[in-house]
Amino acid sequence: MFNKKTFAFALLTLLSIQSFAQTITSSPYSRFGLGELQQTNTVVSIAMGGINNGLRLDNIINSQNPASYNSVNLTTFDFGVSGRFDRISNANDYMISKHAAPNYMKMAFPITKKWSASVGLVPFSGTGYESKIKRNASDSITQIFKGTGGLNQFYFGHALQIAKGLSVGINLSYVFGSIDKIKANEYADTLSYYNIRQTNSTYVGSLYSTFGLQYSKTFAGGNTLVLGYSGALQSKLNATRSLLSERYYYTSTGFERLVDTVQISPDESGSMVMPAFHSFGLSYSKVNSWLIGLDINQGKWSQFQEYGQAPNPKLNDTYQLALGGSIIPNYNAVGNYFATIEYRAGINFTQSYLTINDQKINAIGLSMGFGLPLPKSSSKVNFAVEVGKMGTTANNLVQEEYLKFHLGFNFSDKWFVKRQYD
Repeated sequence: MFNKKTFAFALLTLLSIQSFAQTITSSPYSRFGLGELQQTNTVVSIAMGGINNGLRLDNIINSQNPASYNSVNLTTFDFGVSGRFDRISNANDYMISKHAAPNYMKMAFPITKKWSASVGLVPFSGTGYESKIKRNASDSITQIFKGTGGLNQFYFGHALQIAKGLSVGINLSYVFGSIDKIKANEYADTLSYYNIRQTNSTYVGSLYSTFGLQYSKTFAGGNTLVLGYSGALQSKLNATRSLLSERYYYTSTGFERLVDTVQISPDESGSMVMPAFHSFGLSYSKVNSWLIGLDINQGKWSQFQEYGQAPNPKLNDTYQLALGGSIIPNYNAVGNYFATIEYRAGINFTQSYLTINDQKINAIGLSMGFGLPLPKSSSKVNFAVEVGKMGTTANNLVQEEYLKFHLGFNFSDKWFVKRQYD
């Protein structure tokens, strides 16, 4: 039965860590569109290549498909942190970057036997790049391009079983955050010329919604097939943007000194057209034994616009194929803990929304991980690692090779219910 204390605790906890919801990226390709689109999957899904539409597991919060929430029969709390190493290279050179930050926080709880809800704070997109360009070795001007920031979303979702084996769900979200894109010219001769910097800032604060369907059928042998769909309609995100141009120089000790403000524009209200997306998936599994799943995702990013205009370069529709699975050698093993661990692996291929210099920017990734069951509970500690690459060094472009680590803590219990027996 729904407990008001459960919901209040979830809401207050999530609000208290709002400032820790960060996106982590140093990808040069995050310069375009809304930046690098972030994973909202749990560590369980990430380890299996990112499959989620057909995932319907006991007390796993699958916010990618809200129709899965009513598979949660205990109050469940899931918190994830991520870290990554990136090797970013062109035809002549490379650089190494590293980041770490909290990734997501989610909570789900049953309200009735057929109705469950979830609340959470998850990333939406991230921007993080910096490049310095000289036209030639003797050029006295260095062009700087830099971007920081990102968008997050706070969601509240529901799932309801409307017929035997058939569930529907919806996430109502508030998307918020800011993205700063900076262009600067810095001069070697600062006695004759001041450096100049232009900062374009976009602030987003808007409602957004996604929805999902799942149909599950268990066969006589105990195996279960789940068919899933999730998506969103084309919509608009309310935004405000501003422009600031400044002149500055560096002192002999390297400190920046502002000279004056050349231009400042008043805040301009507008919107971003968010594309429709459609995701289909399935899974076939035997409870507490094994699972295999497949997802096909499409995002209509050719519809994306900022303040009534398509970006330059114009974005393409995205496509992703994900395949993954898991196995538990012996769920009921006594005296052999390793046999009770859930081992996971997966692969995915993504055609991103970018085409630069007539070259499509695609990505491929491999993942693996495991779930460590905690004694005498339904809770688990989950771990995943991803390796992959995005882009190419051909046609004067940049390739990003990454290694990501994810750690998730999934706790399930009958909260606020007084135990009658020990």
